[in-house]
Amino acid sequence: AGIHRNREANVGIIMVDDVIFDDVMLDTRAAANRYRLSESWLNKLRVSGGGCPYVKLGRRVLYRKADFEHWIASQLRTCTSDPGDAALSR
Repeated sequence: AGIHRNREANVGIIMVDDVIFDDVMLDTRAAANRYRLSESWLNKLRVSGGGCPYVKLGRRVLYRKADFEHWIASQLRTCTSDPGDAALSR
């Protein structure tokens, strides 16, 4: 049994443009595991757009848990032809 790091870590207080964020941060692997998505799909969404907002700190890509949950909520549909919120932002 090796050492297993918890990939979900509270990074603490982050200051961006005078806004303080005190939220749980998830790296790509932790977000994929938590929300049962593939890491490669999240990587592709970062390139093509339309995915969850993320923070880039050096080489690290981090997602705020609150942003991820808001993004998931915005994906709700009522039928297969419903374009959802994505069509409204175009």
